[in-house]
Amino acid sequence: MSTSNVYNTEIMHWAPTRGGRPACGTRRAIMSTTGDRFENEPRKCVKCEAKWNSAKALSESAEKKYIGTIDMTPTWVGVLPIYIAALQDGSPTAQASAREELYRMARLADRAQKEAHDPR
Repeated sequence: MSTSNVYNTEIMHWAPTRGGRPACGTRRAIMSTTGDRFENEPRKCVKCEAKWNSAKALSESAEKKYIGTIDMTPTWVGVLPIYIAALQDGSPTAQASAREELYRMARLADRAQKEAHDPR
């Protein structure tokens, strides 16, 4: 007996949307259902089962995963070559800006070192 038989009540069909046409394309399948019931049914339409397994695998692989925040702050060692290049080859404005930033970095390093030795 064909799974697309209109009066085939021996075979369970799966409809991807509630009230929709079965996944196998059968126009008037008497027994069509969604998810849980279809998965536990021992007698399934082969075409519907293949599409069900494909849809289930796709939804499992597409689970949203929490990534969180990525800190992209550059390290001082990473930006130091930029400031050195600005001091050597930059315009007077770039040289002044690089000098300012190097002094700021030095003050922060001094503060961090002081806090590490005197944690009050």
